[in-house]
Amino acid sequence: RIRVGSTTGGTSPRDVAPDYSTRVWRSVLPAAAIPRLAEDCASAYLKVKTTTRNRGIEYETNATYWIGASRAPRTALEAVALDIFRHHSRGVRFDASSSGAEWWTQVVDEELDIPFHWDRDYELQKEEGVCLHPHVASVTYLTGLGGAPTLVLPVASPVLAADLPAACAGRIRSASACHPAA
Repeated sequence: RIRVGSTTGGTSPRDVAPDYSTRVWRSVLPAAAIPRLAEDCASAYLKVKTTTRNRGIEYETNATYWIGASRAPRTALEAVALDIFRHHSRGVRFDASSSGAEWWTQVVDEELDIPFHWDRDYELQKEEGVCLHPHVASVTYLTGLGGAPTLVLPVASPVLAADLPAACAGRIRSASACHPAA
């Protein structure tokens, strides 16, 4: 079990292969911290209209935030994101100057769901037609109210965005589902 704030990285990195298996931890966050984190999520949740840097293509997305691996967290949400990063990178050699955690929040009405998607760099997809994904991804639920589960499929996203529709078709041979729970 992970406790927020309790993961410690070693001082000398070892060459360890990252664990990419789907895993679930329950009751990781102290119950007393959840109301404050939920308030912070609501404050951080912003839908933004933006344009890509090179081509000026407009699109709507959620505001995203970055905490560098060697930075001190300024908020409770940054502390959680950095703790998750440290847990998953423990013992793995990485460049701390260019590594860290990108995070965002989703505040979803009980009656609505987030549609099927792969997390990816949407600006790069719009600009270059390439799908670049996080090295490791994590979903943290603060409530167990409604919503569809997070579904993890053993299907790699295609590199080219034009190939996305074909990748979303076909038989599902296995899946891991994580239902919302706090």
